[in-house]
Amino acid sequence: KVASSLRTVEEQREKVRLGYSKTMRSKHLPGWDGLARAADIVDYHKGWACDRDVWIMVGRLALTKGLKWGGLYGLPRKMRRELEAFLTDGARPFNPFEWNGKLGWDPAHVELP
Repeated sequence: KVASSLRTVEEQREKVRLGYSKTMRSKHLPGWDGLARAADIVDYHKGWACDRDVWIMVGRLALTKGLKWGGLYGLPRKMRRELEAFLTDGARPFNPFEWNGKLGWDPAHVELP
């Protein structure tokens, strides 16, 4: 489910203060039309405490639909490329449990490019 999308400047400032976000240039803030360009997606039942495989599936769905994904944020360049390749590989059945590497710092985040 979508846990968060459009935020006020004050809400974003608080997210940054608490360390949940690293920028005041967030795509969660209203664009020229008053709409957000980002959302945080979480498990319907477990919310933010969802299992790692859920974050990996969010990443796969985001990347295969042409969206940006926060699970890549903060990863070293090589690991980021490997994770992107794993998530977008359409040559074989997808199994989120096959990824044993790290995830970036914001795996719930998806945004328009």
